[in-house]
Amino acid sequence: MELTSPGSSARALLDHLHRRRSSGVERSFGEDRGPGERLEIDAPVPESEDHLASLLDTCFFATMLAEEARPTRFAAAYRAPDGLDGIPARRLARPLPFTPETIRRIAPATDPDLTSLGIWQSDGELCIWGLLDAPRLRCLQVFGTDTGQLRVTYFRQIQMIYAHGVGRVRTEEDPSFVTSIQLIAAAMGLVRPQWYRPRALLGLADTLIRAGHGGAMLVSKHPREEVRRGQINLTYPSLGPLRTLEEPVLEAQEAAAPSPDADLFQQFKSVERQNDIRRTARLAAVDGAVLCDPHLRIIGFGAMIDVQGMRPGARAYRVDLPAAMPHLSETPADLSQISARHPIPIEEVGGQRHQSAVRWCSTSRSAKLALVCSQDSAASLIAPTGTDGDVGVVMNIETSPDNW
Repeated sequence: MELTSPGSSARALLDHLHRRRSSGVERSFGEDRGPGERLEIDAPVPESEDHLASLLDTCFFATMLAEEARPTRFAAAYRAPDGLDGIPARRLARPLPFTPETIRRIAPATDPDLTSLGIWQSDGELCIWGLLDAPRLRCLQVFGTDTGQLRVTYFRQIQMIYAHGVGRVRTEEDPSFVTSIQLIAAAMGLVRPQWYRPRALLGLADTLIRAGHGGAMLVSKHPREEVRRGQINLTYPSLGPLRTLEEPVLEAQEAAAPSPDADLFQQFKSVERQNDIRRTARLAAVDGAVLCDPHLRIIGFGAMIDVQGMRPGARAYRVDLPAAMPHLSETPADLSQISARHPIPIEEVGGQRHQSAVRWCSTSRSAKLALVCSQDSAASLIAPTGTDGDVGVVMNIETSPDNW
């Protein structure tokens, strides 16, 4: 594998950003856009490949530095100080040079979950002009998530991941946020395009990714039976089901309507509900997985899959998108009927965490799905397709909850 700098992906990323910008933004559920929509769609991108490469490489080298033994973690937003459209910001008296050393020194003044460094051009060079008190913006953002790791977003969707010396730019075959919801809903067998549980699971994955952790969530129809049979060993079983994420009212109302109304949407995005998601996601950061039932009642965490192989004759398949989209749009969708797929060796699915999830989905009669996150900011959906042990895999699903 050839190792490269993040800046070597600047040309491919810039082309992708221009395509993304020209296509605009799909309207999100529960979001009432006002006059600022045009400005949001016109979120700027660097004028040249060199400027974008400089932005990426400077952020990368900043993550390699430490301040008083603390690693440098930050969020940077490419946005002009005079075009904020009401976004709260604190502007510096004079701009700072945009260098890894400058980022190292100023990063402790920010919390990447609350504040971004404002980046723009001054006299033909990039500079840090201040702090934006909004962590997730529609403009181009670069997150220094771990040493040598970057996550690049635009319109609040991941557009590039850089980790272990390799950059990957999002492609048209990668599922969108809406497609990710449809995939999870299909795997869970939801009759309507329900929105609470798929979004809650994506929220867990997104929180893990933002925290720089790998982890997994296993959804089983009969999780306690899985433990009793020894297919899953729980390091930390709960005394009773942890009902942090269970929402009977939301489940009932989501089943009665094709999309959430404003009150339901605000309830789900409340600080309390988002804190519940963050607390639960931390359980998945422990070695092992979180085990829950289809109502998101957690049976325990630190779950270890104890399965030696796939069911005899079964295979793993990678679902081809967007070719499979017409079938996913059906209600309910049956994953076993998706023909747009191709077989892949289990070793190509991912590391040990991914491969264990494939074997579990193949051999368990109760498995619904596994949502697996790697430390390099990528998430994969793994689920049974039919009853013969075949398993479908969708890589690089979009987890960002800001698209709701």
